Formats: sequence, C-alpha cells, structure tokens
Amino acid sequence: MMSSSSSEKTLLTYPPPAYTRLWIYISLAALAYAYIVFAPHAWLNPRDEHVRPDGTMPFAWWLAIPIGILLFSIFLSLLEGLFLVGRKINPIRLEFDSDNLYINDRNGEREIPLTAIVSIQMIYGKRIFDSARSALYRYAIGFGDPYNPEQVKFTVFARTGRAFEQFNNLVTEKNPSVQIRNWATSLDGLGRLFKRRNSGPKQEEL
Repeated sequence: MMSSSSSEKTLLTYPPPAYTRLWIYISLAALAYAYIVFAPHAWLNPRDEHVRPDGTMPFAWWLAIPIGILLFSIFLSLLEGLFLVGRKINPIRLEFDSDNLYINDRNGEREIPLTAIVSIQMIYGKRIFDSARSALYRYAIGFGDPYNPEQVKFTVFARTGRAFEQFNNLVTEKNPSVQIRNWATSLDGLGRLFKRRNSGPKQEEL
C-alpha cells in the first residue's frame, strides 16, 4: 500500500545493518592470530634466560594480550553474526509520520493510522539476535480490535530510543486512550495466553 501522507517518515526500528563491524572483528582476530604464530619468540622470550632445566620453554606471558584479543574478537564476531542473521530472518521495518505507522516486511507495506493503535507494551525477554547491539527493551504495538489486536513486535535500541519516545508521544496525542505499559515481567506469557482465551466471549457480549 502506498503512503498517502506527505510528512517525512521517521525510522522506528534499527537501520539496515552493514557488515563493517563483522569485518573489523574478523580482521582483529586474524591479526592477533598472525602475531601469535609469527612473532619472534626467541627475541621476546630469550631461551638462555627462561629455559627450564628439562630444556622446555615456559609459557610466554606476553602472549596473554594477543590471545585475549583473539578470543574477544571471535566472541564479538559471533555476536555480530547473530545480529545480522536476526535481521535477515525478521526483516521488519517500522516507520511513522504524523498520521500513520508503516509496517514493511516480506508481505509488503501496510499503513496503520496512529488513531488505530490501541496499545504499546513492553514484553518480557530479549532476543539472542540483538545481543550484539545495545538492545534495551522489546515492545509490542497493538492495533485494530481493542479486545484482540493485531501486534507487531520489535526491539528498542539505544540509537532508536529517541524515535520511540517521539512515537509514544505522538500516538498518545492522536489517541489518548491508548494503553502504554513500560514494564514487563516473566509472567507476561501467561497473561497473554489468558487474554487470548477470554477475548472471544468479551467480543460476543458486545
């Protein structure tokens, strides 16, 4: 669906990630590994000063720093890889302007009026894919039927926090009755299950 609003859109989700960080971490790991393998051991750990009585060399403690860099770079590379995989698995993009929320995913673009948003709620738990970034919270935006709303879930990051705050304020202005919850507990899953089971009878009563 094409946008009918002329105002500028603001990105609510994380921008499309690049591979720059991943290549930096891989390069650091490669450099640290090369240093460990090809460093002048005889110069940094002279045999005549550190040789043991049995003729073996003690552990070269100067290797602790490059080994640490190697392991830490590999760890960061794995986290960054998970983040990139997560963006591929769930390529959702949320944008908003003064009138609408735009949901872009594999099904195309949907345009949701801000007045149709009935809830903005923090949900419990963080995704492992987001652990490489400064992930703050997971949120669910509900829209449509107040008793059984359709939801779109996304992560709020440090760099998207200001846009999320702006979105909250704008939705509250457009729809003062919107339910906003900025806390979550481990019992949220049970609460959502109970709510789904009881959503049908409530609608029939109306």
